[in-house]
Amino acid sequence: MRSVEAYLEKRADPPDHLVLNLDSDADSGAPSAVTEVFGSLVRSKGGVAPAAGLGPVQLGRTGFSAVLWECDDPPEVPGVPSKQTLERLVTSAIRAAFPSRGSAVDRWLRDQPLGPSTGPKAHGYSYLAKWYSEHGSADFFEGVWRDAAVASELESRLRTGDAWGIVEALARR
Repeated sequence: MRSVEAYLEKRADPPDHLVLNLDSDADSGAPSAVTEVFGSLVRSKGGVAPAAGLGPVQLGRTGFSAVLWECDDPPEVPGVPSKQTLERLVTSAIRAAFPSRGSAVDRWLRDQPLGPSTGPKAHGYSYLAKWYSEHGSADFFEGVWRDAAVASELESRLRTGDAWGIVEALARR
């Protein structure tokens, strides 16, 4: 959250609204400290932290919302990282839409020789390389929305938390 504070301090003209995109990096099923950290940021700027959730809140001329990328899928799913990240959300949706892809990614990441990491990025980029490479890595997180089956699974997961409501509110602005 210090990077948010530093960003705002450098701006002569603060933005109307800032959306913080957050990975808690908590293990699946473990509590996340992100809500408390967001509340602390709001209070440090003289605002009143929301009673629940991640905004929106108004701090001076800037409104804040935070989107926490996570999902409620079981913790030990082949082809899905255990850490609560954007990659976990997306790979869970892909695997739900296409179950055999999860097993293929899991086998590939466990196959010798092992790479330096099998964390969330390795999982996400494995799906990218095999099924979404035609538009390049910069398009991966947009490209999954063009796949109707994956988009449906993503929406379902985003609706279980605050993320979908925040996105809808911003779209109405």
